[in-house]
Amino acid sequence: ILAQTFTDFEIIVVNDCSTDKSVEVVESFIPKFGGRLKIIGNEKNSGPGTSSQKGVDVARGKYVYIPDNDDLITADAFEKLYDFAENFQADAVFTDRGFLFEKNSDKPFPGPEDLSPVFVQQNLSVVEEPAFESDDIAERLEKFCAVRTGFAAWQKFVRRDLLVENKISFPPLRTSADIVWTVQLLCTAKKILYVPFPFYIYRQHPESIMHTARTPEENLKFFMNVNVDGIKFLSNFFDRQKFFRDNPEYRWKIFEFFWRVHMMNHISASALKIKPHEIFEILKSCFAGKKFDGDLIAFLCSQATSEKIESLKLQWRIMTLQKNS
Repeated sequence: ILAQTFTDFEIIVVNDCSTDKSVEVVESFIPKFGGRLKIIGNEKNSGPGTSSQKGVDVARGKYVYIPDNDDLITADAFEKLYDFAENFQADAVFTDRGFLFEKNSDKPFPGPEDLSPVFVQQNLSVVEEPAFESDDIAERLEKFCAVRTGFAAWQKFVRRDLLVENKISFPPLRTSADIVWTVQLLCTAKKILYVPFPFYIYRQHPESIMHTARTPEENLKFFMNVNVDGIKFLSNFFDRQKFFRDNPEYRWKIFEFFWRVHMMNHISASALKIKPHEIFEILKSCFAGKKFDGDLIAFLCSQATSEKIESLKLQWRIMTLQKNS
């Protein structure tokens, strides 16, 4: 970040109760940025969602950019992102590609030989020149649910006024806060620009939240809490949007997508390793003491019903095949 060719920006570092010498490292950079670097802190370790929001709340620049703490950006990143946003008068600039830093990972900075070009997600709608996203919210959400829109906050360079005017915020989730944030952007931004600009250098870290080893019980509780709290947060946002009042099917569609992201990738696999009565106790602890809104209850009931119907359909097909054979 210190090496950026564009220098008219502030840096806000959020100390999420660091347990190493990270704060000392950041403090050593304060003189190098000439007063443009500030450190703020959380009272307790609260994860990337709350930390990102704290940074946004104190930001004063025209645009906001939120990189992950263990990655890098190219030296021309801010210069080009700012030019894209200004020249196209975009509310948000999205990128669909970056670099993977996978060799000699003990080096502090990679050379060209260490970087592999990658697309952020396999199903993304790739652009070869700057192009605007459709202004149809339904089309945007269909694309999002088909995993053709990137989820990560670091893919997005966003006008700060858009966030303030539409009360867009990160939920206090320990993972997947980016997904909820992206849904809000897709529903409120008038002009989203996709650019074929690989500026982000992704460095996988074995001790990150997503790579942290957990027992099946811990994994089930962790991601179930993410599901419940994420749906409640989305519900509050949807209540403020006319689109979702007029199109309730998309309300349910986003809930289902958010739920299945964690069910398929984490919860189902963990549940197979735990006894049913133990699952019951874990789920009870996830729901204990929480106030539920109608959306969450309705979704859970409809999800259970749809799963039951699919199960009955499968049983009927098996019975029909056996009869015919």
